Amino acid sequence: MVSTRSSATGEGLRCAGKTAENSKSMRGRKRRTTTLRVDCLDVTACPDVPYTVPNKGIRRLERALRRPVIEIDVSMTQRTKSTPMSARVRSGRSSVEDDRPYNFKEQVGHLLRRNYQRHLAIFQAAAADRQLTSVQFVTLCAISDYGPSSQAQLVNSTAIDQATIRGIISRLVERKLIKLSADPSDKRKVVASLTGHGRQLLQEMIPSAREITVETVAPLNPAEREALMFLLRKLIEGEDGGN
Repeated sequence: MVSTRSSATGEGLRCAGKTAENSKSMRGRKRRTTTLRVDCLDVTACPDVPYTVPNKGIRRLERALRRPVIEIDVSMTQRTKSTPMSARVRSGRSSVEDDRPYNFKEQVGHLLRRNYQRHLAIFQAAAADRQLTSVQFVTLCAISDYGPSSQAQLVNSTAIDQATIRGIISRLVERKLIKLSADPSDKRKVVASLTGHGRQLLQEMIPSAREITVETVAPLNPAEREALMFLLRKLIEGEDGGN
């Protein structure tokens, strides 16, 4: 668990150099804790909120954060293998026991959905092409990054389900942003590649995409942004390689 406390004293970034390792394991977890002091752009925007940052994320924090000092306790937890949640749900067993009334507005799924809806609204407002959706943009990016791609390859690279990617490909073809052709190495396979118009639109969209990212996380201070990105990645670790 990470805690932040603002401090008006001190300049630059300092590392306390304290590392404590607990050899005892709790529920199959081994904890490694490092205490650091890092800078924050706006000390008033650094409330006492708990979050976790990995040791490997420290260097990114060092580069990203400047000015007044806040103190962060960085914890790393190595988990041993446990029964997957899906198996516990199927068997009727759960490790969560809570007698409080269930409030759907306080559940992680609802909060993630609300934030995704907010992000989509920002995307549509700031996109260079208002007809281009976020998933269409991601598909164009994937084809640009990985080259001509089959439908299955696009499903893997974008994490968009097969039914949705089929519709996306159809609409991008209609707009002449991509074209379909036989794979030179396997004539039975159809691959999608960018057209000149699609490549041009993608280049026009990149500055807008950067602005959309900045606007989406605008309410957070730099340390909170690093923590958010780490936690989002951690939630999907092990899911299709965490891509």
